[in-house]
Formats: sequence, C-alpha cells, structure tokens
Amino acid sequence: MFLAACASPAPSTAPVEPESVASLLRAAEAEPDDALAAEMLRRALSIDPQRPDVHEQLFRRTGRAARGAAVAAEPVALAEAHPYDPWARLRAGRAERDAGRPEAAREHWRWALFTADLDPASAQAAFVELARLGEGARRTAQVPVHLFADESVRAHAGWRFRLRLSLHAVSEALAPILGTALVPASIQGFDAEDVGAGMAELTAAFQRRGQPDPPRGMLVLLTERYAPARGRSRKLGEAQFLGRRLIARLKEGEILSRVLAHEVLHLYGAVHLSERVDSLMNPTGGEWVLRAPNAAILKQTRKRRFGPGGLERNVLPFVDIDATIDAYLAVIGANLALRRAGIQEVLDDVSTPRARAQRLRSVAQLDPHLGDVCSFTAGLLWRAQRGPEAVRLFDTAAALYGPRTPEGRTSAARADSLLQFLQRTVPAPP
Repeated sequence: MFLAACASPAPSTAPVEPESVASLLRAAEAEPDDALAAEMLRRALSIDPQRPDVHEQLFRRTGRAARGAAVAAEPVALAEAHPYDPWARLRAGRAERDAGRPEAAREHWRWALFTADLDPASAQAAFVELARLGEGARRTAQVPVHLFADESVRAHAGWRFRLRLSLHAVSEALAPILGTALVPASIQGFDAEDVGAGMAELTAAFQRRGQPDPPRGMLVLLTERYAPARGRSRKLGEAQFLGRRLIARLKEGEILSRVLAHEVLHLYGAVHLSERVDSLMNPTGGEWVLRAPNAAILKQTRKRRFGPGGLERNVLPFVDIDATIDAYLAVIGANLALRRAGIQEVLDDVSTPRARAQRLRSVAQLDPHLGDVCSFTAGLLWRAQRGPEAVRLFDTAAALYGPRTPEGRTSAARADSLLQFLQRTVPAPP
C-alpha cells in the first residue's frame, strides 16, 4: 500500500511491541521541535501506516508548503517535508517522472489523491498524470466524494484522516470492479446528538444541517452509533439506489469497511443477493466477492456520473439500455425465484401453524430495495418499447413496496397509466 511510503526510515525487521506506536506518538506530542517530532511520527507510521491519529499529528507538524518561496525548492525534498500537500506531491511526481523514475512518480501522485480535499486542482492534475503513466488502464474516472461524520466518528483523534484512509481502502478494493478512483472532495461534520441511531433518523439530521448539498459527487454519511439488536435501527447502511447519497455504520476504529463498500455499489446499481450466497452484495455476510449477476450490472453502470439531474443526466446516457435491461432482469428473476421457493418451502412445512406463519412473514416480507430495482428496470423496458413487460414489472414493484406505501401507489399508478396507453394505441386483432 502506498501509504507505507510516508514512513522513514524503513521499518525494522526486529519484533516491535504494540505499544511502540503509542510511545512514539506521546514523545512526538511532547517534542517542541517540529522536525524531531515529525521524525518520530514517521517512525510510528513505519510500524502502522493505518493510524489516523499519527497521520493527523504529522500533518499538524508539517502542514502545507508555502507556495511563493517554495517554487525554487527541490520538488522531492519539498514533498518529503510536506507529505500531505497535493501541490508539493504533484511537483515531486513530475520531477521523478522527468528523472526516469515512474514508480516514484506514481507514489507521489497517489498521495495527492489521498488528500485531494486539501487541494482539488492539484489532485485533479495528479490524476491526469497518473493516466498518462498507464494508471488509466485501471481507473478511467475520478469520482469526488464528500464525507460527513457525526459526533460518534468525530470523537476519535484524527477522524478526518480516518475518513481519508477508509475511502482510500474502499477505492482500492473496488478499483478492479468500477475502474474509478474515489477521492475526498470535502470532509465535514453534521450534528445528530438528539436523534436515534436509525438510518432514517441520522439522514434526517444530516438534511437539517442548513447547508445545500454539494453540486457534484457522492455524499457519504458515516456514524459509529451502536446499532440496536432489533427493529429498523439495526441496519448497518443504506443507499439511494443509483443515487448520490449513502449512510454507513462503521465499527469502532474500523478503516476498511465492508458496509461502506456494499453501499457504494448500491449507488452504482448493484442489487442484494440471497443470504445464502457468499457475495459482497449479501447484506449480512462477510465476503468481498462480486458474483456474476452484479458484475454484469456494474459493467454497464460504472461510468455513471454524480451530479444534478438524477437518472436522466447521470445514469441513462452512460449505459447500454438493452444490456442493462438483460442484466437487471437476470437478477430480478433470480431474486423472485428464491422468494417463491422460500414461500413454497414454508407452505410445505409440517410444523405448527404459528411457526409457519412466522417464517412466511420473514420470507414474504416487503422489499423496497427490490422494488426500486423493478421500478428502474420497468422504466428501461418502457424506453425500449417493451410496454407489456414494463407494466408487469411496475406491478411487481408495487407489490414489493407495499400497496399502501407512497412508492407502491406510484408504481401501481404507472402500471395502470401505461396499460391504458397500450390499450389505446395497440389495434385490436381482426
């Protein structure tokens, strides 16, 4: 991982006691000389490059390079003196490239992306430089991500670097799938101390913050609040299907978050799979594998954008409609088949009526997520002039939402409207 490159000198091969990072951090905090403190912090990062509190202390000691007088400084030395400054890293990468050291150049430019929120223009230039060196074969787009943390996350030292580390880890994990670099565009807090731990409550608190949403990029809300064992509040994450916003519940001190990766893929249109399937899109599992049905979807949607205008401007112009329909119909068919099989299995059970009723409720419960998938696919079918299929899928979406919900009523109304249109426009058989 490139973050280890921040450490200097190289880590020793001798066994290191776990408290060594803590002791170096304490010594650095007590050291009045910035250069000596920075050296201690670099040694701490050579032991554990994933420590947000150490990164935070090193950033405070090194800061950003002065733009005027620093122009004459040797670029690589300047970047080493100010490791979190995207501008200094951009210049150092160019110097290394010109000296025939492309790998060293890549390290500097990746660092620029890691702290892109500190200087978005320099980070964008670094991304372009990476593409010229062949990084574009792996990442064809840069996606800005606006990170928002509630009080539970902000209570930890170095919380901003924790968010950068978490985003970087998920970006690296999903790069082979999405072909994108997820980079921090801004890091902010939001207040939610007076609300519960449920996803809807936390999202509502975020929306009450009194600030407009950034015009472009993902909106990622993060919390560490305890998830109750029962009820809707126990959900670990939630995302707008093919939208811009998600919320994820981090474990205490967690850097690489499967929940965050799972919810990011929902923004790209990935669909839940059965709990019996080992997959990143199994909402209750622990696997990081992406199965073929969702891989086919993401092949179509990974070039989507994150700006104003909803699906019409951010998704539909960047997908092959027919291929996307086929990918979603395959997943919907598999999900509905498993649902029907589960219901039949309960009906065939010879246990007590009460036990059967409880199990039937669990397998036949409403599924708003699958309702979103069906509604979106129905819209694609209508665009592709496959009207009867669109009507049936809108009806399916209404059933999955629940007929009394606003979404269920909307889907049912669309099905009725399309059916009436078809009956008016399709000539009767002779």
